[in-house]
Amino acid sequence: MSEHPIEAVPTRCGCAGKTSLDRVVRPALDEIRRSAPGVAVVDGLEAGLLPGTAEVERSVVDGPGGGNGTSREFVAAAFLGPECGSDSEAFRAVLSETYRQWAGMSGRATIRKGHSIQLETSSEPTVWGETFRSSGQQRDGYRAINVDVIHALPGLDPVAQATVATAHALNDCYTQGAAADRDIRPIVGHPEGSDIDPDRVRRWYVAAADSGVTVREPSLVAHDGRGWQFGASVLAATERLPPIHTGRIDAGDEVSLHRPVGSLALYAGSVDGEQPVGSDVRKRALEALTADHAPVARAIEASCPRPGERFDPERHLKWAGDISGPGIGGLAEITAAAGCGLSVESVPPLDRRGLDAVRRRWIVPDVTVETNGPIAAVGTADALDRFERRLAGCPSADPTRIGTVTGVSGEFRPAEGSHAERYLDGIERRPR
Repeated sequence: MSEHPIEAVPTRCGCAGKTSLDRVVRPALDEIRRSAPGVAVVDGLEAGLLPGTAEVERSVVDGPGGGNGTSREFVAAAFLGPECGSDSEAFRAVLSETYRQWAGMSGRATIRKGHSIQLETSSEPTVWGETFRSSGQQRDGYRAINVDVIHALPGLDPVAQATVATAHALNDCYTQGAAADRDIRPIVGHPEGSDIDPDRVRRWYVAAADSGVTVREPSLVAHDGRGWQFGASVLAATERLPPIHTGRIDAGDEVSLHRPVGSLALYAGSVDGEQPVGSDVRKRALEALTADHAPVARAIEASCPRPGERFDPERHLKWAGDISGPGIGGLAEITAAAGCGLSVESVPPLDRRGLDAVRRRWIVPDVTVETNGPIAAVGTADALDRFERRLAGCPSADPTRIGTVTGVSGEFRPAEGSHAERYLDGIERRPR
């Protein structure tokens, strides 16, 4: 096997080219909830949450019901061709059939976290899954579980690819304040016929992960599309109540972003022959893509209530999540769910000159769409002051208050002088 066997497709880079949430994913999941008996699909959380027990048994799905008839909690990752990935009914049919099979032997399948990745060329859809079963003594807190897969980034060796993919998958767990007992299973998609060795894949991820991270045997997914994909199914633990209080969000709350945006756009815009950004900017972008945000997770955990402690809006975060796939625009959905709106007052660029150079040629016009993106936090000004002080010791942190929650339901607008429309595709076309 060659040392660098990775095929990257420039039009599919990191989180680019994801299946549309609004047009495809959500309508399909709504129909599955209505029509698939024994199947429950959990939505609205950054990571799936399991009770905080001493052990979690994990197994890759190898047949209906996970192969043992007892596991009921699943994460799922779908590898799709363009036709299935652009048609809600086709997407629903693929997921529904698989989820029904998983429910077949256990009687019920709860999908705690789902993810889909769209291949550039026609490919038969494949749905990969893993089951989790909590066991052992009950402990305080929760286990956060997640699955994510991204397209290979041009110009990176396999260990760097694994580093980005691992950090990106863990990021959703980190938003829940979960950074303890990290346990990952590598997932690598590859074109059929690729000479791929599972032991070598595991070594890539072991080299990529912190010494305290458990790396399990990898899952390899062969497909008839182009390019490689790197990802992971992950879990991590927190001893506190995660910041999932969207119902508490109110007008006057503020939004903080833990670091500037634009790393994926800057990196992707610097890999072709034109080189619109300098090597120093490309290096900073790669550092952001590979950064492990575990210290941010610990700051989030410290900003959440202890078991039995009452929620205090002046001390505790109301919500936290990463902005990777949807970009900053995804925050508008969070505030809308609370019956509020969002005024965007600042979009902090990782490198303003570099983003100005690449934004018109970047395949996602919204340069805040990220891979392993910044973590956003919502809360009162006092709670965010406390949180940002805790970020002082985090190597990747450079927090900015980017907006204020408004009392107008569904509102998503740029504040005067923010220049948000320069970087957020379509912000001016959203309801005011």
